[in-house]
Parts: sequence; structure tokens; C-alpha cells
Amino acid sequence: MRVLGIDPGLVNMGWGVILVNGSRLTHVANGVCKSGKGDLAQRLLALHDQLVAVIAEFAPDACLLLTSPSPRDRTRARKPSVA
Repeated sequence: MRVLGIDPGLVNMGWGVILVNGSRLTHVANGVCKSGKGDLAQRLLALHDQLVAVIAEFAPDACLLLTSPSPRDRTRARKPSVA
């Protein structure tokens, strides 16, 4: 199974792809989508377009999105959410 991991951000959005075969994990690729300058709509569109290209290139079977703790609970470590 090919898994895409996403570390979201409005300026830099990190991503990585791994191949999972049983208990074996193999790195496939990683990178950063950059939003550039402009208003929020333009920046979000730039991130969207780059992420669509990553998905088209690597065709993941699953996606994992890292989430940040809420501002009220900054003591918790970041945890992944499976989509």
C-alpha cells in the first residue's frame, strides 16, 4: 500500500510518500508545496494545485494528515489523522 502523509501549512505544506509492505516501510518521495505570495485564495489554490500534482504522480492508496493540538491543549503531541 502506498501512503501519502501531509503536514499542512498555509505557507509550506510538507508531504511524504511511503510504501507499506507488511511491517516493512520504504521511503518513496517527499517534498514541500509552497504557497507563495498573494491573498489567501491564491495561496490555497497554489497549494491545491501542487498537492493534486503529487497525488497524480504517486497515486497513493491512503492519506495521513497530521493535525496540530488545539490552542487550549498545547501540551499534547501532534497526532496523525487518517483520511
